This record gives sequence, C-alpha cells and structure tokens, in this order.
Amino acid sequence: MNTTTGIQNEENFVNAINGHKLSEMNNNIQYFLRTIYPFAENDDIFYCYRTEDFIKPDICIEWRNENTFVSLKFGVSNTIHGESTESFVNFLRSLGTSERAIKIIKLFAFGDGTTDGTGEVRKSGIEVRYELRKEIIELNKELNSNKQFIKDVVDRLLFQGVDPLAYKAKYVYHGSIEYGDFVSRKQVLKHIDNKTWAFMDCPHIGPIVFRPHARYAEKTILNEKHRKELVFTWPNLIPDIRYIAKRYNW
Repeated sequence: MNTTTGIQNEENFVNAINGHKLSEMNNNIQYFLRTIYPFAENDDIFYCYRTEDFIKPDICIEWRNENTFVSLKFGVSNTIHGESTESFVNFLRSLGTSERAIKIIKLFAFGDGTTDGTGEVRKSGIEVRYELRKEIIELNKELNSNKQFIKDVVDRLLFQGVDPLAYKAKYVYHGSIEYGDFVSRKQVLKHIDNKTWAFMDCPHIGPIVFRPHARYAEKTILNEKHRKELVFTWPNLIPDIRYIAKRYNW
C-alpha cells in the first residue's frame, strides 16, 4: 500500500534533483528535465526546492540560473484548486461575468435558497442541482462561450493561483519520481482553444468542475468556513494530461 503524501512527494522530488548531476538521476526524472531543458548536459548540476505553501507551484527547479516552477499532483485525487466563493466570483466579475451568473453560482454553492448562506434549510447537492437544473444550463453556456475567458480561469486555477503577483507554474506533473505524466501551461491553453466545453450538467468552466467544499445538509457541521469555499476538480485529469502531452507541442 502506497502511503506517500503530497508533501512527501514534493520532498522526494527535491531529494532526487537538488545538488545532483543529470546523469545521476533516474530515467524518469532525466526525461522530465531534458524536456524542460533540452540543452542540459549529463554533468550539469540541478537544484530544487519546495515553494511557499500559499503559491500554486509546489517546487522550483534551477538549471544554469534558469528557474522553472512546477505544480505537482499525486495520487487519485483530481482536485486542483480551492478558494472562497467570494474571492472566485470577484475574479469572474473582473473578467466581465454577468451578475445573473454570479447569483446562480452563489445559489448553487450555498444550497439554501440564498446567496449568502443564511437560509435555514440546507439541501443536498442532488437536490440543489435538480432545482437549479435550468439555471445551471444557462450558467454553463455563459461560462463556456468564450475561449479566452476559459483560458484565463483555467490559468488561475491550475497555474497562477489567487495571487496575480505570485510565481506561476509552467508545468503540471502528475505522479512520483519513478513515473509520471506532465504537460506545460502552453499545451493546456492550446487544448482549451481546440475543444467545445458547454456539455456537462454540473457547473464547470472548460474541463474544470466546481462545487462547495461542504454543504452540511442534514450532517454535523465540522467547519462552517467550508460552506463559503469552492473546490475545483478536473474529472479526467490523468487521461487528459496524457492526451494533451501527445497532442500538442511543448
């Protein structure tokens, strides 16, 4: 049974890369680094460190004073991001999203008939999606009608994070130091341009689905703060990464 955690996986990458010559690393890490740095030579020494917890990239790889930031994903989870509902809808507003769409997102997020979580009856996800089924269709049409809008949102959720001034990941890598799949930001944004996205029956932007962190409908409230947060997942993350890696140039 594999008990490696995401943090341990980050440490494994640091230990496998930092201070080592390219030729000393395993074949998988060598392939990854040669893709990032095609002119790297066997005797070149690489450096690697974990980044701050509040930014999107998990590690920074340094070669000849050139830094590359990488977001690491590990295990079966397809969760890629989380933030408060208010922060996210404010970002959408900055991109020109309608107040009608903002209202639907909040109604879906809180699931109690209000846009601020003050309702007395908290409904389950299934109930909310049924009651708002027409509104969700309307919402998805708006959120997926403009490719540049989708790219801006996906860029924030997968590569940038909530701080526009923070370091941005250039690659997303899913897996361990022994085996993994990875794609560049450039490839993902090309993929967005080449697909049609308004097809799911749940709220989504491009390939990314969002939902409340917790509804606490007829359940014990463990952390009320989670009702005010959204979680973003990429349901087909691993197969899509593999497809994108083969389909688009770096």
